[in-house]
Amino acid sequence: MTRGIPSRPALAAMLVLAMAVSFSLPAGAAPSGVVGAGNSTASTDSLAGVEGPGSHFGFSSVLGQLTATQTAIVLTQTVTSAQQTQVALATPGVTGAAGQPCGTTCTFSGGVNGSFVGSGAGGSVSVTATTPAGALLNDGAPILFVSTTAGVERLLCQVPTTAGQSVSCTGNLVGTPLQGATATVRFAATAGPVDVTGTVSGSGVVPGALCIV
Repeated sequence: MTRGIPSRPALAAMLVLAMAVSFSLPAGAAPSGVVGAGNSTASTDSLAGVEGPGSHFGFSSVLGQLTATQTAIVLTQTVTSAQQTQVALATPGVTGAAGQPCGTTCTFSGGVNGSFVGSGAGGSVSVTATTPAGALLNDGAPILFVSTTAGVERLLCQVPTTAGQSVSCTGNLVGTPLQGATATVRFAATAGPVDVTGTVSGSGVVPGALCIV
C-alpha cells in the first residue's frame, strides 16, 4: 500500500495555520523548559512572580506572619509557665511583728531595697532587687512577697533582661508591711526559683491608730 501525499494547497494551509498560532502566543507564555524538569521551573517562576517587589501578599510574607504569631503564642505560654512555677512554690510565711505595722513611711533594706508610703489602711511600695546569676531572662516576671497587716501580699516585678540587672517592683498594698517583716523577690532560674530578701523597718507609729495600754 502507498500513502497518499497531501496536495500542495493542503500543505500551504497547514503552514499558514502554524505561523498564525506561533505569532499569537505572548512572550511570557513561552515554555521555560522541557516537560518534566520544566514543571518545577514553571512553578518556581510562578511563585517568583507572586513574590515580586510590588507584591503585598507573597507566600514568604504570609509564612512570616504565621511564624511571628506562633512565636508570640509560645512566648506567652513560656512567660505564664515561669510565673506559675514561681507561685507554685510555698508562699513565704508571715514574718515580722504580728499585728504591728511598720508605720506610714517604711524602709526596705538588704537584698530588697526601697520604701513604703502609707495611705489609709494600705499604701504604695517601690523596691528593687538585683537579678541573681542563673535567673531566666526575658521569661516571666519576678514576684515580690511581703507580710502586711492584711496577710502575705504579692506584686509582679519588672522582667529581667540581663544578669545582674536591678529590677523594680511597684504597686499598691491592701495592708501595711509588718515591722521587721522579710520582703522576698522570687526569680525563676534554670536550677529552680531563687529568692532575694530584704527587711522592712519603720517607726512603727501609724497616725490615728488605737493604742491599748
